[in-house]
Amino acid sequence: MNKKIVMAIPISLAIFVMFYSTVEQNIDCPMVAYDPIGNENCTHVKTWLWHSVAVLSGTAFGLQPDGILTNVAESPDEAESRNIFPMLLLSVITIIGVWLSDNREFLAYLKFEVRKDLSVKDKRYYKSIIVVGFITFTIWTTYFLASWLPVR
Repeated sequence: MNKKIVMAIPISLAIFVMFYSTVEQNIDCPMVAYDPIGNENCTHVKTWLWHSVAVLSGTAFGLQPDGILTNVAESPDEAESRNIFPMLLLSVITIIGVWLSDNREFLAYLKFEVRKDLSVKDKRYYKSIIVVGFITFTIWTTYFLASWLPVR
């Protein structure tokens, strides 16, 4: 698969999550008195698109909404359904993954140089630093994600 397409999918979904509320507010459904079927279809599509935003945002699974530039009085769906951070995180991970797959030779050279420069004693410290960094990262991300979950 083309790497540009792989990067474009999560980025376009993140843009959809960020800007759908603006698009939804600017598109008016036809009035029920003049076009009842059109009104029903328009409302149905908008509802399903809000469900899509909630699923992509993680708010459908218990993640708290971000509350960035939201006014509950103007758009209650946006205030309850949108969180841009999961899709932005997925986009960043995809971009880093594509970059790493493009630069495999550079990473192999870098890994070889690091191994060549380290003695046996230094390798233990290197592994210890990686383990402590991984544990710290895991605890921090768990705490950060848990702070979004609702208190029950």
